Amino acid sequence: MNTKFFTLLHLLFFCVSICALAQPPRGTGNWSLKFADNFNGSSVNTNNWAVSENIDWNKNGRQSHFRKQNAKVSGGQLKINNIIHQPSLRNGAEYTGAWLTSKVKYKYGYFEVRCRTASDKNDNYTWPTFWLWDGKNQQFPCEFDVFELHKWNTTPEQTVHYQNDYRLTNYGGKNAFEWHTYGMLWDRNSISFYIDGVLQSTSSRPNSQTAKKASDFCSRTGKQPLILSSSPNRENQPPLSLGSLPSFIVDYVKVWERTSGGGAAPSLPTVTIKGSNNKYVSSEDGLQAMTSSRGTASAWEKFTLVDAGGGKKALKCSNGKYVSSEDGLSAMKCDRDNIGAWEKFTLNKINGNTYTLKGSNGKYVSSEGGLQAMTCSRPSVGQWERFTITGGGLNRKISSGQDAISPENTLYAEVAPSSNRLTISGNIEGPYKAIVYTLQGRIVSSQKINAEQGTSEMTLQGLRSGQYILKLMSEEGGIKTVNFLY
Repeated sequence: MNTKFFTLLHLLFFCVSICALAQPPRGTGNWSLKFADNFNGSSVNTNNWAVSENIDWNKNGRQSHFRKQNAKVSGGQLKINNIIHQPSLRNGAEYTGAWLTSKVKYKYGYFEVRCRTASDKNDNYTWPTFWLWDGKNQQFPCEFDVFELHKWNTTPEQTVHYQNDYRLTNYGGKNAFEWHTYGMLWDRNSISFYIDGVLQSTSSRPNSQTAKKASDFCSRTGKQPLILSSSPNRENQPPLSLGSLPSFIVDYVKVWERTSGGGAAPSLPTVTIKGSNNKYVSSEDGLQAMTSSRGTASAWEKFTLVDAGGGKKALKCSNGKYVSSEDGLSAMKCDRDNIGAWEKFTLNKINGNTYTLKGSNGKYVSSEGGLQAMTCSRPSVGQWERFTITGGGLNRKISSGQDAISPENTLYAEVAPSSNRLTISGNIEGPYKAIVYTLQGRIVSSQKINAEQGTSEMTLQGLRSGQYILKLMSEEGGIKTVNFLY
């Protein structure tokens, strides 16, 4: 009786310990669990994963295939078997592994896997990995390797690859045969790697230009699927005499999204600025002169409006620097650490969301039609000196749904009653169902919108003047709301 009691107590303690580990690191904000697979069935949950059945590589006539039958689930674990076939299979494959891709994609969050390899022998002949990647479908591809073991390192590593395969890597020094949790926190400002809940490396490390470029570049990428994969290493072909290779064993995969915390509030919401050529103004990350030539708005095309006093505004870029007019003497750049006279602008409203920006030299900022770098040297206003500025509450009559702690949950609704148009902006991307309610809960408008560029519009018809609620519902079940006056 006592033996059973203490055995049960021991198992309970073990379970509580493991569950305690399965949380985002302390001090990183408040989180909501969005995805979890504890592999509690008898086969791969195909509602969560697509399991590949295709060739991995063919090198010197020696083929490796990803096969569905190599992904096994039992005892609350996923096991990906890495198999050497001698003689080879009928299709010529001598090695087989497995590849699972999540059916939901993610951008920003805390991603964690608890995993190990089945043996500490011959590990450099397999390639077990938990990663996020959708590079074939991205203009700005980033690859996030949360756990990876291959021939180039004897212990697991964590890496973000970006922009022509620059990389930021953490070598954790852990034994892959032992159980460990490997995590990555990805938000718009940083990419940080964790092992067993302990921070290993971060792109927000001061004075690290390589790290800074990684987080800046990857803020421009789109949503990424989760991938669990393993196969014999194509770069280091195992001798056929080895027999079976170690399996890749996964206890769970989890994804959290931040609900609050994790960063200081911006002084004002962000805006996008679009020239009369219908292209977005880009800070170019301060690396070169600013242009009005981007078809979509990513991190470099978003600016924070800062009160510079005397009715003037400063524009702060995603690199933390301020836009300078250069007093009209040269092309504008976003590379100033502090606000001086050249970093102050007067915003004059023409109509709706259309504004001019006037520098301290009394000249107007020009987009130059996107044909060359922007300047602040025009004495009068023409088409190139008109800009559409969206977000930031310039036309908003009531407080937005901005989360006072985390800029990642911001949502803005700006009304143009004369045209019955509601402009929706903020941290939104992908398809949403937009619903407008009265304060009494009656639906007055509903439509699907696509906000891939961080902004969208919906038309409102027959509304009386008053206060309304806008609710956005994503395909993944995320909900954002904001009140607005009409």
